[in-house]
Amino acid sequence: MLAKDVSAPTYDFLLGQPGALDRKDALLACVAATAADGSARATREILIYALQRGLTAGMLREALLEIAPLAGAVRAEQALAALAEATVEAEKPTDPFSSLLEPRERKVAPASATGIDDDAPAGPSALDAVHGERAARLRARLADRSKALARWLDEDLYGRVFARPGLTPLQRALVALGAVFPLESRDSTADWVHAARSGGASAAALWMLADTLARLFRESPEIKVALSGFESILGRRVRPLED
Repeated sequence: MLAKDVSAPTYDFLLGQPGALDRKDALLACVAATAADGSARATREILIYALQRGLTAGMLREALLEIAPLAGAVRAEQALAALAEATVEAEKPTDPFSSLLEPRERKVAPASATGIDDDAPAGPSALDAVHGERAARLRARLADRSKALARWLDEDLYGRVFARPGLTPLQRALVALGAVFPLESRDSTADWVHAARSGGASAAALWMLADTLARLFRESPEIKVALSGFESILGRRVRPLED
């Protein structure tokens, strides 16, 4: 597990930079990356932060469910357990006078307000729509590894998960990008960077997301591989000369 302890002010700084992705969209990617890495404590902390910054428990649940076909069912189950704890924790008052507030003034919706976790029926595969010109190459690569794996992902990730309401297609792509970020897969990272770029995210905003995701983890070969996946789609980034 590579996740570092990150403070709320650091998240605020990283996610609030000019030209960055929408704060909630970037935060969904950060939540997915932390949960996929597997640190229960780090996952719980970022979920508390996300709830306190306006993401709903329903949106977070959708993001965590999407992790299952990408990083594994165990990671998704652990993260959903952390979400249950974080929802309770985020409701606790941080101000000694906050108990005097009316319920409608609380920042976090109570856990009972979370939507019902209905299983959505599988729809047509969204793989071609999500990956565009890279779809055929991705399908062939997966089939070369295992035809069963290629079919399961086509049916479950692209057919069932992408058919679920609650997140936009761009948010789904960003969640997937976050989920594969700590997994040392250049190809998968590149696939989802391309999907996010095709979904409307600018190259500059995606590089800022790469920097943000990298700062959530200790420096490691896995993170270097992920950043090379960004570079393979966005091109080498030229940094301005420092004075």
